[in-house]
Amino acid sequence: MFNSKFNLKYLMPFALVLFLAFVPGAQDPTVIRIGNTRIGFQEFEERLNDIPLPNESLYSPVAVKEDLASTLVAETILASEAKKDNLDTLSAVRAMSAEYFREALYEQWMNEQVMDSIKVTPSEIQTGYNRFKQTRYIDYWALPSLKEALAVRQEIVEGIRKNTDGKLKKLEYGEAFENIEDTVYTMSVGQVSNPMKIGDQYYVFKLIKTEENPKYAKHDVGFYRPTIIERIRSKESTYRLMDAMKGLMSDKGYDIELESYKYLLRQLIPVVFDKDLPNADKGQAIQESLLETKLKSGKTNDKPLVVFKDGKVWTVNDVWRKLAVSPYPLNYPDAKALQAGVLQVIDRLVILDSVVKDAVARGYSDSHYVRYQTEMWSNSLLARAQLNKFRDSLPIKESVVRAFYDSTKKHHLQPERRRIIPLVVKSKALAERLYREIRKGADIVALARKYSVNKLGLDNKVQGVFITKNEWGNAGKAAFELRPGQVSAPHKIQDSTAATSYVIVKLLEVKKASPYPYKMIHRQLFLAYQNWLLHRYVNKFLLKAVKEYKISINQSVLASVPYAGGDMVVLKTHFPLRTGAPGIQFFDSPVRGDVILRPQMHELNSPTLAEYYRYAQTNWFHE
Repeated sequence: MFNSKFNLKYLMPFALVLFLAFVPGAQDPTVIRIGNTRIGFQEFEERLNDIPLPNESLYSPVAVKEDLASTLVAETILASEAKKDNLDTLSAVRAMSAEYFREALYEQWMNEQVMDSIKVTPSEIQTGYNRFKQTRYIDYWALPSLKEALAVRQEIVEGIRKNTDGKLKKLEYGEAFENIEDTVYTMSVGQVSNPMKIGDQYYVFKLIKTEENPKYAKHDVGFYRPTIIERIRSKESTYRLMDAMKGLMSDKGYDIELESYKYLLRQLIPVVFDKDLPNADKGQAIQESLLETKLKSGKTNDKPLVVFKDGKVWTVNDVWRKLAVSPYPLNYPDAKALQAGVLQVIDRLVILDSVVKDAVARGYSDSHYVRYQTEMWSNSLLARAQLNKFRDSLPIKESVVRAFYDSTKKHHLQPERRRIIPLVVKSKALAERLYREIRKGADIVALARKYSVNKLGLDNKVQGVFITKNEWGNAGKAAFELRPGQVSAPHKIQDSTAATSYVIVKLLEVKKASPYPYKMIHRQLFLAYQNWLLHRYVNKFLLKAVKEYKISINQSVLASVPYAGGDMVVLKTHFPLRTGAPGIQFFDSPVRGDVILRPQMHELNSPTLAEYYRYAQTNWFHE
């Protein structure tokens, strides 16, 4: 057993970012009614301002609202059909619905106990906007002691220590601790901060440059006022949350049984690092896989893993089930990070469990917010379950997938690649000297082995590394202007730590763009074909189903719902696996376009849902 005392520091990253504010209202007028189901003003507004759009300027608020209304009708119908098929009795669906209830309790507790007492002044909003529309670039140095930090600061001020010795960081409003942000956003370009203690280290910052944020500077303070208020409140909530949690968690110490924890990790690793999981939404995919995967049978499953000071325990099986519905992701880069990361997730689950119990004790279980949030999320879950049932029933012919590949190879091309020898050094003077030597006949491979800080491709049987035009910045562009055998002049680049280096490249070989091998993209092709069939099936299903439901959309209430601009996607960032409002990504809607198929799969684009939307306009929308 090893000690794992409850640690409030794990709250900090989640307390620093946005919390969704809930302002209960006496009236919640109906926007949409589908049979006995209603979608009120509050739910519609929450979902509306969570829609990520590719380019908000192309779409009017009216089009976006009507698109969402039609989508929510489809979601409600699919959820209703899922209940008819008893999908709400599936263990995975019941487990996730119970988790949504707990998370809604947590949110109500957060708002009641932390957020509601925080007031934001007009001057704070203006200050927040001035920061919101600006991006700042800083170099920073982290030192273990104040003495060392003061010495480094003096060297920076005197010019002894250059910018390239520090780490470059792009900083946007709301991304850093408040004391850091207050320091950086009041500095002038070139100014160096005094050392600041953060955790166990001392930090020194130097402001390198400022620029307008191209995304947020285009609107005035009024446009972003709700978002800025929430960011200010979320930062203030950090301190209030810490105070509230100290009392709540005072008796929640626990220990971890080491052997049980190792056993859990051995079961997690093949699920978390399954190479077939999609990279686009890895955290969500891991959770779905955990829901579908059962622990290997054995006595260890029932052994204690988390042992609380009050005598209660969570077994290995308990923790597995909690992780399978947890709102905290497990998409760690490697097994070592997973080993440490799961401990943090367990800590957060202890916090969540404690807050939920306190929320129940305070009588929040039957509140309007908790009820409607649980129903909203559960219906979205049921709609996805119905779609998955449809998907699983579709016949997939391998011969059709292969024929699609053969007929559309031009759309499945690997980009042109070039094999180069890179020689990377830190000094511009050294790079220029080595370049002159190479021009006189010196072997770039021998020089790279001796001087290069990047040894890529030097020990391969076929020497060099393949790059595309978009890799290696200016050096990559230079490589695509060379002929085989030619060497580029030194180019300035930044490495993975944002430090400046200089690179010389020699072009060895050119591989023109060519189709990916069938086996390499078979899964993409299969899913594209499956999605195409699913589109067609659901389109026909909805056109039939909508005629069996009594549907109405109140146009006047719909028009009155405030729209924040579409690109201001709000996430429940204290629950990283949850978006601010659930919603199925719905096929070929007029506004959002095709969100499922990759661009190179455009030959398989399904018929749009134009007929479905025409039906909606004719039959649902009214004054």
